[in-house]
Amino acid sequence: MQQERLSYLLKQYKDGSLTEKETEELKTFCSPGQEPELLDWIQQRMETQRSSRDNIPAAELQALTAKILSLDKPGIREERVKATAVRRMRHSKIVRWAAAVILLLIGASVYYYTVKRTDEGKAPKISATGNDVAPGSNKAILTLANGSKVLLDSVSNGIVTSQGNSKVIKVANGMIAYNNSQRTTHRLPLTTVSYNTLTTPRGGQYQLKLPDGTKVWLNAASSITFPTAFTGNERKVKVTGETYFEVAKDPSQPFIVYYPSPIGGGQEGAVQVLGTYFNINAYNDEPAMKVTLLAGKIKILSNVEGGQSSVIRPDEQVQVNRDGSMTVNTEVDTSETVAWKNGKFKFDNTSLTELMRQLSRWYNVTVIYTGDVKENTGKYAFVGEIKRDSDLSLVLKLLELGGVHFKIDGRKLIVIP
Repeated sequence: MQQERLSYLLKQYKDGSLTEKETEELKTFCSPGQEPELLDWIQQRMETQRSSRDNIPAAELQALTAKILSLDKPGIREERVKATAVRRMRHSKIVRWAAAVILLLIGASVYYYTVKRTDEGKAPKISATGNDVAPGSNKAILTLANGSKVLLDSVSNGIVTSQGNSKVIKVANGMIAYNNSQRTTHRLPLTTVSYNTLTTPRGGQYQLKLPDGTKVWLNAASSITFPTAFTGNERKVKVTGETYFEVAKDPSQPFIVYYPSPIGGGQEGAVQVLGTYFNINAYNDEPAMKVTLLAGKIKILSNVEGGQSSVIRPDEQVQVNRDGSMTVNTEVDTSETVAWKNGKFKFDNTSLTELMRQLSRWYNVTVIYTGDVKENTGKYAFVGEIKRDSDLSLVLKLLELGGVHFKIDGRKLIVIP
């Protein structure tokens, strides 16, 4: 089997016993056609190998990294791709495999690797963290039209409440659905419609099925306000934070998502769709709001009076800046954008500050920068993939391979040189 052969080659590899023929054979495992199957296998192996080898010395790790990367020097390169004022960095598949192999050999339980923009020759020093922080989980609060609140993680599956013809059903841990007994969407007067709000706290996530069948995923510290039945000629909802939509098609009733102004107050922006899959990142602590399209076609309206509007197609992203201007990125890795929905963190040349904002929301911690790191966060970048159900200490241990260090103090995450 391929897996058995790869196990043998990796052992030979680590021991420095690879023949020239075996070296060429190992290189073939980097081919795109084989990568998904073997990477899945490597990840499974990593999840079952929590051994004492986790604390591999930094010097040995650096040497092993260099050894793996030396298999194919021409393949190690940086590409910069410009897409309407957006710069992205990509690395060849051999780098991903090098990192996966390293972590397999040291027994790490996740697939991850980092790159550092400067001081690349400096060996990382892995520091010990203090107490640990568990990952986020499925929890949310449903606020009903009368102001009453339901803590969804504390109620059993089944009917949560009824509002008119609509029943709210908890169908599984982490998901509720609205079920209308009568399909009278276009006939109901607006005065009979109740509005609910689903809110996730920091360290929470949840799924929602709207009355029309549209599916919504909420990331940590996010919310969606919606009617218990869609009326009139449009389906309208409001969101904050980060949400992913799979909109049920209904050409006669366009779906509109309103997002808040990034400067607070003021006019809301909007995303207009018929039926499509897309992600909205509208956290108020992010420098810009981003809408990423996976399927279909959408129109984004600026949240600034007199601002721009833009129509995008699959695998494109619109960035709405604080002044209302828009930047379109026509080359987007959508798997990175929706990784949170699929239970992962995925980074592609992600800055330290952006990465820390994500960890802060998911682990419900406050990030504090100290020393030189506070003044030089821009010199660090991270590339890789981590499961979101990992404890914070494990994530930090791997991030430290990039040359920055951390300490956990209660709900404080301290970033140190």
